[in-house]
Amino acid sequence: MTLQIIAGKSGTGKTTHLMDEVGKKIKKTSKTYIFIVPDQMTFQMETSFLNKESLSGMLGTQIFSFSRLAWKILQETGGLSKTFLSQTGIEMVIRKAALDQKDKLKIFSKATSRKGFYSELAKLFKEMKQEEVSVADLENSAINMSKSVTNKIHDISLIYQKYEELLAGKFLENEDYLRLLADKIIESDYLNQTEIIIDGFTSFSKQELTVIEKLMEKCDKVTVSLTLNVPEIQKGLEEYNMFKQSTEAYFALLEMAKLNKISVESDKLFLENKRAKSDSLAFLADVWGNNKFVTFEEKPQDLAIHQANNRRAEIEGIAREIRQLTLKGYRYQDMAILTRNISDYDVLCETVMESFDIPIFIDKKRAMAKHPFIEFIRSSIDAILFNWKYEPIFQAVKTEFFFDVSENTSIMRRKADILENYVLENGIQNKWKWEKEGDWIYRKIRGLSTNLLPQTDEELETQAIINEMRNLIVEPLSILENNLAKARTGTEFAMALYHFLEQVKAVEHLESWRQTAEENGYLELAREHEQAWSSVSELLDEFVEVLGEESLDINSFAEIVATGLDALEFSLLPPSLDQIVLSDMENAKLLDMKVIFAIGMNDGIMPLRQKDKGILSDQDRDSLRAENSNLKPSAKNNIGEEDLLAYKIISLPSDKLFLSYPAADEEGKVLSESNYLRKIKGQFKKLNEEVYLTDPSLLSDEEQSSYIRSKQATLGLLTSQLQMYKRGYPLSNVWWDAYNGYFEDTKESKVAKQVLSSLYYENKTKALHETTAKNLFGENIHASVSRMEKFFSCEFQHFAQYGLKLEERAHFKLQAVDMGEIFHGAMEWISAELKRNNQDWGNLTEEECRQMAKLAMTFLAPKIQHEILLSSKRMEYIQYKLLQIITRATTVLNEQAKSSAFRPIGLEVDFGLKGDIPSLKIPLKSESELLLQGRIDRIDVAEQDDRTFLRIIDYKSSSHDLALTEVYYGLALQMLTYLDIVVTNAQKMIGKTAEPAGVLYFHMHNQFVQADKELSDEAIAKELQKSSKMKGLILSDPVAVSLMDTSLEKGKSSNIIPAEIKQNGDLSARSRTATKEEFDKMRHFVRHKYQEAGNKILDGAVSINPYKLKERTPCQFCGFRSFCGFDPSLTSNQYRHLTNEKAENILTKMDIEGGTQ
Repeated sequence: MTLQIIAGKSGTGKTTHLMDEVGKKIKKTSKTYIFIVPDQMTFQMETSFLNKESLSGMLGTQIFSFSRLAWKILQETGGLSKTFLSQTGIEMVIRKAALDQKDKLKIFSKATSRKGFYSELAKLFKEMKQEEVSVADLENSAINMSKSVTNKIHDISLIYQKYEELLAGKFLENEDYLRLLADKIIESDYLNQTEIIIDGFTSFSKQELTVIEKLMEKCDKVTVSLTLNVPEIQKGLEEYNMFKQSTEAYFALLEMAKLNKISVESDKLFLENKRAKSDSLAFLADVWGNNKFVTFEEKPQDLAIHQANNRRAEIEGIAREIRQLTLKGYRYQDMAILTRNISDYDVLCETVMESFDIPIFIDKKRAMAKHPFIEFIRSSIDAILFNWKYEPIFQAVKTEFFFDVSENTSIMRRKADILENYVLENGIQNKWKWEKEGDWIYRKIRGLSTNLLPQTDEELETQAIINEMRNLIVEPLSILENNLAKARTGTEFAMALYHFLEQVKAVEHLESWRQTAEENGYLELAREHEQAWSSVSELLDEFVEVLGEESLDINSFAEIVATGLDALEFSLLPPSLDQIVLSDMENAKLLDMKVIFAIGMNDGIMPLRQKDKGILSDQDRDSLRAENSNLKPSAKNNIGEEDLLAYKIISLPSDKLFLSYPAADEEGKVLSESNYLRKIKGQFKKLNEEVYLTDPSLLSDEEQSSYIRSKQATLGLLTSQLQMYKRGYPLSNVWWDAYNGYFEDTKESKVAKQVLSSLYYENKTKALHETTAKNLFGENIHASVSRMEKFFSCEFQHFAQYGLKLEERAHFKLQAVDMGEIFHGAMEWISAELKRNNQDWGNLTEEECRQMAKLAMTFLAPKIQHEILLSSKRMEYIQYKLLQIITRATTVLNEQAKSSAFRPIGLEVDFGLKGDIPSLKIPLKSESELLLQGRIDRIDVAEQDDRTFLRIIDYKSSSHDLALTEVYYGLALQMLTYLDIVVTNAQKMIGKTAEPAGVLYFHMHNQFVQADKELSDEAIAKELQKSSKMKGLILSDPVAVSLMDTSLEKGKSSNIIPAEIKQNGDLSARSRTATKEEFDKMRHFVRHKYQEAGNKILDGAVSINPYKLKERTPCQFCGFRSFCGFDPSLTSNQYRHLTNEKAENILTKMDIEGGTQ
């Protein structure tokens, strides 16, 4: 029973010496030699033994971690009868313990619902066991502390005691194994005639020291290898020294040997660096951590520092270095990339290395939370908890576990999209609607559904798909909900979930995915699918073991399972041996590495700027340790550990060390270099910092050639260099050589042509062939006015909507267009009701106006967008507000009618093929026609003497006016078109010809009246009339104006129309008027615009040409923006800038272009 300590800095040959010594002893004795190394190091240690020529394989040797040794010994001596809990099981038990004690907690009662709380508690409990800190120790240390600390310790104690109570006699966790191992070592026959070699540790927990103590008493010899600077042994313990923990371990081992009367052999001290093959690396490893500043006078050959523009440039630079090193004989397995912030680099490294054809393994445990299977379980439970709301239902649907496993996935996805569209459009947000008896009915309805036609074949086909997908979801989810509702114990809840997974054939889905991944060469993905099922099965097994007999409710079950699912992680082995490893600096246990790339060496990362996190703050820890607690020290006392971590990295490579850092993050925020890099640059005066650039064009030809390292990555760089060349920048011959190289290779030239074609890419469309245009739009174009306005807004927008017939996804929400439908419908219903009752506008009382509005809303509310106005209390309030607007509009229109000789002769009048008025026919080229069809809100007529006038009124939910500039550019053709149609067809409508009296917009709103003093009812009525004054353009004729507002007096403005009479009886300049000749010119011009648009449509015009008028563009509310890809920063994408001009100039242009001159 002997202890021997091997001491020396990194790279001095301690591990090699131990392996060689074991190799010699194995040949002479039958003893067993057991190596104990950290968990992350076991695989590499085994590989090193197998590869070492002086050793005959692993006969006579075993390699364990402390936990694996515990399992081995307990298997022999007994103690494995209790169930071992994984990290997932531990967090579930902690959650159960916390929820049981929730009412007694003083600090953490609200934290019990926070994500991450239980994983932090698990870390604290693990630390308490490792450092052998009992609840009593914590409570004694906190006696004289502040109330906040004592309350925190009170809560920790309550949860910990309950946690231990739940574990007692049933379960074990990793730290319990070490406690049991210490107790059982003495009984083990396996440890007879063994020597223990402990290597790779820089410190030991209290538990580990206890195990080592028992091994000293049991085994023939215990050899412990420690990384420390030999002089530190003589100095003793120094605060903030990087070897402080190793030195503490050294003295603790000697103290244990002394107390147990174990003989101690002389230390073996290793002083010479045998790993570093260059003077510069040996020097850096030797002087690191010294207080004395020493410089290296020569230029280092195997040490490099690089700055990069950003993280991508950094990884691309490293990939080029790796490719260059492989040309010199290095293998990928000889190199490793280390980083402190692996989450910033993992995805980026995977992408970049793939483009450089470099195999990479990312040594990072990935959470299973984003795997579709985990998401499916979580979302299915959430769907039940939240009454079948849309979000959790379709999160589950999109994982594809509800799909029929035998069906084509693409077809099922299309069907799921159709179902989702239906659910969104119909506002299906609760269980009652999902489980409602009978099939869901599908009709393609937009706006008001007052006249329902029989379903089309297409609608019936869509309806069948919707109900098929609905049943695939409702059946298993309903069964799950019923089983969960019946469940009372943990076992019953787990069984309900398991049966649900069986019903949706989760295993078959995962197996199918695994096979597909394997067939396509995605081995890592295949293993993930395999582990997902096994991990969930183990989770449910643990749940039953821990909480099987416990009484639970569905909320507790959901919370505990969610905690377990969050804790699940993938454990993946490298799929091949020869590959680059990306690993976290703190957890990496690498042996025999020739080249190390340390990336992300920024300030705040190396050394790490410690953040106060965890259950216990740094201040709490310092206070508790001051009271003799054995908890780990606070983060601020870990400065020495940061130096040690940096030392491990710089002493790890034998051949080359590359240190790099990005100068900015992805958002352009400046990142400064690490203090460690500044220190190294100070020590190596002749070390030149180099730069990894995203654009190498400013470098020399030789330096630029170093950027050509792989076909795929180089093609991207070549494209950017040629793009610069197109803009007039010089191009190195290096890139012309690369260009020629791609086209000399037949295989590569095809890909190169496709990629390089982007140099000439312009976001432009080609005109459709005339035949294609006619097939899409018809030889005779049947169109609405709004469609033509859309064409003039942007030809591509018109093509997307009316050619390709693309539609935005409909949502169950009230939009402006729906409110417009309601307003139009209300006015139509009220007018029709007046006609039925032989009443006229202007003869109603205020009460009758209110009643009419109320009846109209009652009639319309169930008919707008799947009864949306009846769907909730919020919608009930909106219905009330809409009713107020309709009531106000009805009242105002009634008052206006009292002062007007105009009377409605038609409301919601259709014109076109099935309308009361024929289409407006516009002749086009090749004997084609444009047939305009639509609906006119309101047509009014008035007569005086032998003259008859017709005017158009359009109801708008927002303020509108007729801008002649917009008419000229084709953006506002509606009102003048309607006026043209009614005047042209006056003979048919009223039996006589008529003159155009004007076009007016009636704004339907509920305007507040603002006043400085109290107003009478009459004054309020006048103010309301003013706020409802119609805008537009009227005939410049005193007779027509007087008919529109019979109350208009000389010298006053009308409260009804945009007119003002001067004292002499003429219309003032502030009136918005046009002469009959001007109206005729505008009508002719509008027809000309339709002819222009129709001919362009037949010519296949589909240009991406949105206008810009002041700050207004059609792109602002365009649903096809992502589809067309319009980008004003591209030279090929520019707005058509439209300018406002005076009315007289516009009219002159209309006159000329309309062909009336």
